[in-house]
Formats: sequence, C-alpha cells, structure tokens
Amino acid sequence: NDITGRELNIKGDIDFDFGIRPILVAEDVRFQNAAWSARPNLGRAKRLEVQMAVWPLLLGEFDFAHLVLVEPDVIVEFESSGTSNFSFDTADEEKDESEIHPPPLIFSDIRIEKGLFTYKDAQSGFKFSVSIDHLAAKIPGFDEPLKLDFKGAFDDIPLILTGTIGPIWAWVEPGYSLPADLTATSGGTTATISGELRDPINLKELAFDITAQGSSVAEIAELAGQSDVPKFGAFKLRSEER
Repeated sequence: NDITGRELNIKGDIDFDFGIRPILVAEDVRFQNAAWSARPNLGRAKRLEVQMAVWPLLLGEFDFAHLVLVEPDVIVEFESSGTSNFSFDTADEEKDESEIHPPPLIFSDIRIEKGLFTYKDAQSGFKFSVSIDHLAAKIPGFDEPLKLDFKGAFDDIPLILTGTIGPIWAWVEPGYSLPADLTATSGGTTATISGELRDPINLKELAFDITAQGSSVAEIAELAGQSDVPKFGAFKLRSEER
C-alpha cells in the first residue's frame, strides 16, 4: 500500500464488531517482506484480534486497546548493505531517510501465544531466535519502553522474563538506545539486568549491571554454550559492563 509499499493479505475469515471500541478478528494474516529477503513474509499470524480506540484515530494515532496474536512469526533482518527489512518503500520517494520516525502506534494490552521472533544480520553474521510460549505486554509507543511478562526460549534455552525493555524501534532504526530493567530466570538461575545497550542494531556499547545467582556454576555455563565446566554448586555473580 501507499504507507509501506508492501502488501497486507488476509487469507482466512474476517469478523468485525462495531462499537465504541470496534473489534476486528482476522485469520491467517500475512505482511509482505522486502523484495531482497528469502522469506516472503516479514510477519504472519494464524489469528489476529484487535480492539481499537476510536478517538485517537481522529488525531492520527493508532491506539490498540487490546491486541492478541496467535502463532505469529516475525523476522527482523539486515542485508549485507545494512538495509533493514523494516525500511519501507513509500509513495514519497524524495523523503529524507534521516527524518524517519517510529509509527504512532500504542498497544495498551498485548498478548502473544505460541510465537516466533527471528533476528538476522548478513553483515555481521549474527542471528538469534526467540520462541514465545506466552507474552503479555504494554507498549505505549514504538519509541517507548515496553513492559513485559514473557515465557519462552532464547535460541532453545528456556527463559522467563519480567520487567521493561525497549523501545522496539531501537532494533530497526539507528540512533535509539535500548534500556532494560529485567529479571530473567532459566532453570535454577536468576539474574537481574539493569542498564542500556547504546547500539542495539550492532549489539555494541553495553552499559549493564548484572546480578545473578543459581544452583550450579555448570548450569549457567551451559546457558552460555559451555558443557565441560565442573559442578561447583550454588553461586552468586555480579558484573558491571560499561
């Protein structure tokens, strides 16, 4: 369409309930990816349910009072030139790219069930995936921190996260730092993470305070991909990265 230059397709049924806060339910929703990507869809979901506030629309803002995504599959990727698949081709070809701003989207209440998020950077070769069993979040805007309650896995490592992180736009557009204030639990290990990632696109310039404790040194080593560490029992760890 004219806003993104990409196609949004709904392959399944659509149900719309009018009211003060209209509710839209759509099945098998797909959003087209960049032409250079090997994946046809930037994102897709088995089911999307959204309740939108009407009055903010009159001000040019999209305020989703309630959003549910069932089995979404989203990818953020960068080609070798550094271009993101979130760089959209719009009708205004003369627009200065330095003036790109986050879309005015607000999610008062969002829930995701059985989802997958993938990140790939062809320049650095860095990639990771996050599988979501359940995610509940509040997102006041793509350029604002989000509050989350997450259960799932990071590259097949079971993980529970609670706290705040964001903004989402920091993963896409340079110039945004990624602050975090999180509690992470995996197996018998719990860690608190507070600080910011100043260059999240390139995963550089860390400024975090991390405090961790667990039942075994070997357990936390396995989370880091090391399986040959002796079991020294319970531990406490504090790290400051600047």
